[in-house]
Amino acid sequence: MADHGVVALLAPDGSHLLTQATGDFPVTIAQAYACIPIAQADETPVGQAAVHGQRIMMASAEEIATRCPLVAASRALTGTSSLLAVPVRAAGRTIGALGFGFRATGPVSAEIVLVAETLAELAGQALERARRYEDEHAVAHQLQQALLPKVPAELPGAGIGVCYRPADRGRDVGGDWYDAFELPTGRIGFAVGDVVGHDLKAAVAMGRLQQLLRYVAVGGSRPAKVLQALDEACPAVTGTDFATLGYAEYDPAEAVITYACAGHPPPLLVADGRATYLNEGRSAPLGFQDGPRSEARLIVPSEAMLVWYSDGLIERRGEVVDRGLDRLAALAAGLSGTDAQQWCESLLTGMTDGQLSTHREPGQVGGVGRPTAFRVRTARPSRPYQRSSPAEAKGWQLSRRTGK
Repeated sequence: MADHGVVALLAPDGSHLLTQATGDFPVTIAQAYACIPIAQADETPVGQAAVHGQRIMMASAEEIATRCPLVAASRALTGTSSLLAVPVRAAGRTIGALGFGFRATGPVSAEIVLVAETLAELAGQALERARRYEDEHAVAHQLQQALLPKVPAELPGAGIGVCYRPADRGRDVGGDWYDAFELPTGRIGFAVGDVVGHDLKAAVAMGRLQQLLRYVAVGGSRPAKVLQALDEACPAVTGTDFATLGYAEYDPAEAVITYACAGHPPPLLVADGRATYLNEGRSAPLGFQDGPRSEARLIVPSEAMLVWYSDGLIERRGEVVDRGLDRLAALAAGLSGTDAQQWCESLLTGMTDGQLSTHREPGQVGGVGRPTAFRVRTARPSRPYQRSSPAEAKGWQLSRRTGK
């Protein structure tokens, strides 16, 4: 269609015109005009089209020299003898322009003008969709951070540790969530959930489920009943078409954990250098269960760590999930110490080969621990680096109280 081309976009603040030339455009010229101050935009065809929102056509080298001296000076390198620039519009405003250069002299044909304007229209639509996505992503990110609970570093007899990292900055929003809170009975409740999606709808659904879970749990319901309450609520919560959840309560006076998993991967108990998956108390994802939910109870060994995670940590493309489970168990069994936060970071780094970008926000770092004779820790990461989705690690370190 043309011998070379240029895409130009106005900077968000309107101060500059940012340009990108096609691959065969002379590098020195492309670099010289990569960022054009808006005051000089009228000296280039794409600048005129972008600033004034009008089609620009020049049919000869002489016309180019007269109307755009800045461009004429580079003609020896580009060989441009005629050109066309058409504005790019989005949401009723001009946001840039497409430029087409030709070595042949003469007016640009009507057919080429039609194609150029069609390309500009399509480019405007694509850019507008991208802008809307970025706006929604920014809102969803802020909402997600606002909705995630500010889990304290310490609860009575418990310490909390959480790591949250996105695999891709563009996909760090979604329905992954966690919570840890003290119950009126002296027990501690903690949850890890995953609502499918990476948009505003998933973030809103995540927030509503998290708040509902707290409300039901604080009201005295045990884990299985908590899941059943969420089952009943899911039809009224937009965005919960597929959501998984693990919820547990720890009684420090009795050193007992009661847990239930709605489609969520099983928690991992680590004690005395041995890692064992807790495969009881399992049922379907939220909203898919027929009949009552089940739960399981376990007396936790002294100085144990409970690791909770979601599927993203253990899944990799082209690999059966059992290999990821084995990898997590082996890594956790090799860890030592009583710092739940360190466990979270070590598990997340080890399971993702350190290839996730770090993302730490207030409330996303915590762990539950009770410093006495008995301890349990829970660390939960979320997504592997092969996927463009967040990875999350949480650690709950619980220890037995000597009295109520």
